[in-house]
Amino acid sequence: MSVWAILVAAGRGERLGLDQPKAFAKLGEDPLLAEPLRRLDECEWVDAIVLVAPPGWEEPAILLAEELGCGKVAACVPGGETRTDSVRAGLAEVAGDALVILVHDAARPLLDDGVVRRVLAPLSEGWDGAIPGLAVADTLKRAGGDGAVLAPGERAGATAGRQFVLLAAPEHGCASVTQFVGFIPPGRAPDHFHGYDEVVYVLDGEGALHIAGESAPLHAGVCVHLPARLVHCLENTGDGEMRVLGVFRPAGSPAEAYYPDGTVAVVPEGD
Repeated sequence: MSVWAILVAAGRGERLGLDQPKAFAKLGEDPLLAEPLRRLDECEWVDAIVLVAPPGWEEPAILLAEELGCGKVAACVPGGETRTDSVRAGLAEVAGDALVILVHDAARPLLDDGVVRRVLAPLSEGWDGAIPGLAVADTLKRAGGDGAVLAPGERAGATAGRQFVLLAAPEHGCASVTQFVGFIPPGRAPDHFHGYDEVVYVLDGEGALHIAGESAPLHAGVCVHLPARLVHCLENTGDGEMRVLGVFRPAGSPAEAYYPDGTVAVVPEGD
């Protein structure tokens, strides 16, 4: 496939307090722009590069590419007022027969081939696009309107050993919707339903969704809508914990569930 990369490097660097664009701040002995430009040029998955430079800095950007020996740079154009404008300017220079367009920000210079490979892989499987991401390992905290920390993102218990962390709920000022991260241990929970619509997006892990005797696979990137009172079950078929991002509307607790006969699902003590 023909893969073009748009390297967006048009940021002004105002938050850094520089007297020059961010792309030309020093990273070691070279301008910041040099590192992602060199890496994309050396990447076996990339066929051509469009460099989006800070307005008025196109010539220094081209000279830098020549100095680095970057033969894949097909065009260099000035960026716009916003990042969207800059990406649009880069898109205008991409060849019409390009099958894939990668967009990368020069402010994140330590790009490796593995990231490019993982982004391209879903496209060969029929997906329209892909975005790289990292699992959050930090402790999450909620803040009020004045910026004060309200509470840590502590886990609470649900049925069958499942746990959740609330991100948004009525008690946090979100009156109509509940958003949470759910943590599902290996295994299958009893069939159940909720009294509200549920949307589940799989963050990581593998499993299956069971409804009315039929099953569908679950993996990272899958999103499903479960209407209110639909009896279902999410099974974690992997060895480790599955994580999902869930939304309830109207708002409701992930711990509130009912078995198919209408009895309340029990949350074990201590969960």
